[in-house]
Amino acid sequence: VEGRPFDAPVQRRAGGGWTWLVDGDRLDEHAVVAVVDVAPHVVTHPHATGKLAAARMAAETAAMAAPFEEIPRLDLAAVATAEGRHAEVRRIVRDEIANRTDDEGAPPDLAARTEEILQRRADRLGSRAS
Repeated sequence: VEGRPFDAPVQRRAGGGWTWLVDGDRLDEHAVVAVVDVAPHVVTHPHATGKLAAARMAAETAAMAAPFEEIPRLDLAAVATAEGRHAEVRRIVRDEIANRTDDEGAPPDLAARTEEILQRRADRLGSRAS
C-alpha cells in the first residue's frame, strides 16, 4: 500500500489525485457493492456450522466496509442472536436498522426485504414466548 485507496502516486506528486472520483465508473462504489453482495454468503456458512467467531468477523468487516447498508447489520443481528446476545440484537435493530439516519432527517423507510426479515424474527420470538 502506497497511500490512500485509488490515489495514484504519480498524480498525487503532480498535484492531482483522486481523479478516479470523476473519471467514469466509481470503483469505490463497486467495491462496497461487492462486499455487501458477498458478505452474507461468507457469514452464512460459519454461522450454520457453529463457527460464530468467524461469522461475526465477516459481518463486522462488511459493516465496516459498508457503514450505510442494512444487510451487514442484519448479518450482525443474526450472529448476535446465535451468540445469545439479545441486548446487542435489540440495539442493532433499534439503532442501526429501524431508526438509523444518515443525516438530521427522519429515518428512511426500510427495504421490503429488511421488513420481512425483521417480521420473521419478531414472529419467531413471539412463538417462543407463548
